[in-house]
Amino acid sequence: MLTNSQIFEEIKKILIGLELDWFDKAPIITPDFNLDNASRMGMDSFDTLEFFMQIEEHFGIDIPDNDIMHISTLSDICACVQKELVKKQEKQIEQKKNTNQVKTTLFKRIFTKTR
Repeated sequence: MLTNSQIFEEIKKILIGLELDWFDKAPIITPDFNLDNASRMGMDSFDTLEFFMQIEEHFGIDIPDNDIMHISTLSDICACVQKELVKKQEKQIEQKKNTNQVKTTLFKRIFTKTR
């Protein structure tokens, strides 16, 4: 599982990768960087949408719209990504568990029929 600082660095790379016009005038990008500041410097709603879509694609997650509405800093995004990564991992573990149960059940049926 990625740490918050690793998630932040990946998110920072995504933000830098957007190559927005205002970015040269941006303050140093820290976890406390407020997205409102970005919008005041020229990050429009399309840029914001692209930013979140790239985050979701990069991490293989879906961030609920309701969560996005409550995000104001990069630190908030990191926490949201971390939460969604944990959900994704738990879902994968549950799917693997279910798959193993199905295999065990099938094996038992096959084994008992051949006896």
